[in-house]
Amino acid sequence: MKSAPFLELKDLVMDIPNRTSGSPLNFQVHPGECWGVLGPNGVGKTTLLLTLAGLLNPRQGKPLLKGQAIQQWSARARARQLAVLFQQQQDAFPASVLETALTSRHPHLKVWQRETPEDWALARRSLLRLELQALEQRCVTTLSGGERQRLALACLLTQQAPLWLLDEPTNHLDLHHQVSALELVKQHVEAGGASLLAMHDVNLASRFCTHLLLLYPDGSACWGQKDQMLVLSALEKLYQQPLTRLEHQGHLLFFPRI
Repeated sequence: MKSAPFLELKDLVMDIPNRTSGSPLNFQVHPGECWGVLGPNGVGKTTLLLTLAGLLNPRQGKPLLKGQAIQQWSARARARQLAVLFQQQQDAFPASVLETALTSRHPHLKVWQRETPEDWALARRSLLRLELQALEQRCVTTLSGGERQRLALACLLTQQAPLWLLDEPTNHLDLHHQVSALELVKQHVEAGGASLLAMHDVNLASRFCTHLLLLYPDGSACWGQKDQMLVLSALEKLYQQPLTRLEHQGHLLFFPRI
């Protein structure tokens, strides 16, 4: 028997400019599930994540976080339940890498409460997990794009929210750190969390996701368990590109056929 869902979409239609219609989304995200959101540029992947996080209003329907409409949660309570990784990181003020990671503990603190030694230790463990321990005193504005992305992932770990919404989590990362980042997501899910990731690489989605949501340019969508979605006809329609499907060591791989 499945546990109660972290997230539920009820007749949700995203509010995308210049799009007059769209298929209502109706599915649940349960503990232990990793959902990959696939689709071409401009189809609404980022808009969906921002809507699920309560940062944009839908055109129709609503997302429920643990059975309650997302907009009914206070910002602090919501941040204890879900963490968001944005596609681009914005740093309004100079701070060290360690201080930046530590800000993710703020939803768990009372007003004017200072971080505890346990908070500092958690932030340092997160930096270690993302191979950033040697940079903890560096100013965040001096980091490369890949280092800043890894810091954003360390912030997710430090925040300790059970639900992660990630917009292109492998953005700016080299191959080693792409795999490491998705292994991190996999470990989070296997520990009882859940994740929903906007992605472009169908092969990484095939390797790491349990479920897929396919968003088409015409506003239609389909979703389900990974094995049901990794069908050539569905993916070729999605990307408007002929594909070749291979199987290697039990994993499906897809390549453009040119």
